[in-house]
Amino acid sequence: MLKKIIIISFIFSIFSSKYLSAQDNSLDTLNFQQSAPQEEEKVYFGIGIGYHGSLLFGSTQTVNDKLAIDKFGFSSKLANRIFMNGIEGTIITFKPKNLRLSVYWQSGSIGINATQKIAGVDYNKYVDYSAGFTGLGLSYALMPFKSLAILPSLSGGLGRLSIENYRSKSMSWGDLKPPSDTLSYMIRSEWNGYFVAPALNIEYAVTEYLVAKFSAMYYYNSKGTWKNNNNFDLKDVPSTINNDGLALQVGVFFGLFNY
Repeated sequence: MLKKIIIISFIFSIFSSKYLSAQDNSLDTLNFQQSAPQEEEKVYFGIGIGYHGSLLFGSTQTVNDKLAIDKFGFSSKLANRIFMNGIEGTIITFKPKNLRLSVYWQSGSIGINATQKIAGVDYNKYVDYSAGFTGLGLSYALMPFKSLAILPSLSGGLGRLSIENYRSKSMSWGDLKPPSDTLSYMIRSEWNGYFVAPALNIEYAVTEYLVAKFSAMYYYNSKGTWKNNNNFDLKDVPSTINNDGLALQVGVFFGLFNY
């Protein structure tokens, strides 16, 4: 019995040594080089809504000349810039990645007023010059640093410009009837058309729920149509009366952002 155990142990040791030797040879063929860790790709994501304020630099010189010359009697002038309040909603698409869609509305106005005495009666005069845009935008996000995004964009949509000129005096409700006063008037001229606006936006994610934004853009507007007092065509309006101009914008957005 002891002799059989010794023989079996001897045979097992021979096969074990051959098997281990084969394992060592196959281990030598394996490549244990460490691969470099792959850097995680940055993906711009965000959805939110916010407020922005814009300063539009345009030209009001032609309107000022009209008000000074053609018996409107204004010595002061309209400013060449309009502050506009606006709201904007944004959403990021996944395909293609880093592409952002937005929709926005903004409007603002400037004005001048004066008093005029006619036949011993004080008349108040006022001019309201207002502009507005409603548009869709498409942007592409570049992210040079964490929490910072640079977005070139192009937007377009509907534009509006109105010039309202009033002259009136104080009166009672009972006197408010046509023709109550031939010296009082209201003239409303309005343009409606289309615009496109290339822009450069810089955004910083203060937190994952709050983003601050700064933008510079330039508005190009179509010829469009002019109406007088809402119904009648207004012809031969100088082309220098328009919504074209550079705009600077700051805003803040609330939502969910990751960049």
